[in-house]
Amino acid sequence: MDALVLCATLHTAAAMTLFGALAVRPRLVLSDSLSIATGRADRRLIGAAAWLALFSAGGWLLLESAAMADDVAAMTDRATIITVLNGTAFGQVWRIRLVFAAVAAGLSVRQRGGGRRLLLVMAAFQVASLGWIGHAAMEEGMAGLFQRANQSVHLLAGGAWIGALPSILILLVVARNNAAGGEVETVLRRFSGYGVAAVVLLLISGMVNVWVRSGGRFLSLYGPYGQILLVKVLLVGGMIGLALANRALVAPVLSKRVPRRRIILCINVLVETLLGLSVLFAAFVLGNSPPP
Repeated sequence: MDALVLCATLHTAAAMTLFGALAVRPRLVLSDSLSIATGRADRRLIGAAAWLALFSAGGWLLLESAAMADDVAAMTDRATIITVLNGTAFGQVWRIRLVFAAVAAGLSVRQRGGGRRLLLVMAAFQVASLGWIGHAAMEEGMAGLFQRANQSVHLLAGGAWIGALPSILILLVVARNNAAGGEVETVLRRFSGYGVAAVVLLLISGMVNVWVRSGGRFLSLYGPYGQILLVKVLLVGGMIGLALANRALVAPVLSKRVPRRRIILCINVLVETLLGLSVLFAAFVLGNSPPP
């Protein structure tokens, strides 16, 4: 179970980074020199995320096969893996996701024009389709459709925020010794508005998820499930706090070329990214916990 949760966290982080980097890049309107410098690093990030998403999707399939068969040896048993792919709801979704992940990895080798837009579609599908497995996929009919749609929105909102942070960190590191403080401040303010929309969607869809899983009884959230949920909420709260601090205290002084503030901003975004990874880990631990 621990290996499965870790693999699921790694895969989701990779898929979200791929989606977030592609979604936020058009909003990072930079000068030519800064755009070229960050563009190279961003392309490497996108390529690494696409291939990591592909390999971790394969690893998740093997670990899921072992978990379903309750036998570690099933990870290398071809018959078990084929049975999982063809005979389970997870496998039916995963077959499509593996194809999309493979195409995305191929497209990431040459990121140009229409190929980059198609790559964004592939990335969005990889993130959203994670909402079609697990607890959201257990319900049938309209209730199940609503849960899967809500979970997909939740994941896409998370990808738009958490997944975009590595690209923002790249911008800050590249621009650290650059005199473009005012330019970076403008970009961060633009990203902040984009991030607010993502956070609002994330919080609303998250509350709906908890409402559904608790049977509409928030006050019944006690025991291990409630404790893990509380940790997740606190982690998200920490991310929001850092984002607000960056906007209110640090970003406005970039144009004044205060090196110490730039370093603080880099550290804050790095910590925010690590908190995002912790949120994903907590989410998968929560998903494997019995509801209250």
